[in-house]
Amino acid sequence: MRDDDDSTPELDMGDLDPDAWAWFPGVDYLTGWRAARTEAERLNAALTASGVERAELRAVACTVADGAGMVRLLGTVAGARKLAWLLEEINRLRGAA
Repeated sequence: MRDDDDSTPELDMGDLDPDAWAWFPGVDYLTGWRAARTEAERLNAALTASGVERAELRAVACTVADGAGMVRLLGTVAGARKLAWLLEEINRLRGAA
């Protein structure tokens, strides 16, 4: 979304969720992040091998408030479209479509 002058993106209030950015003393965030990083790298390698460029779609490691690792997919519409097509093809080949 954009504001009235169409030059500055509006703030998405969902980005203000404290669980998405707050870190608390005593929580082991590093272990969760390391696990997420390992899987993000694995997913990025699989995406690249499948023809999805990193500029189109990439996995990013992060953690949540309780220290659990999380992998987020960030990308363009074209990247999402490629991933959806790949998954649809896998399902079609498995007979699930």
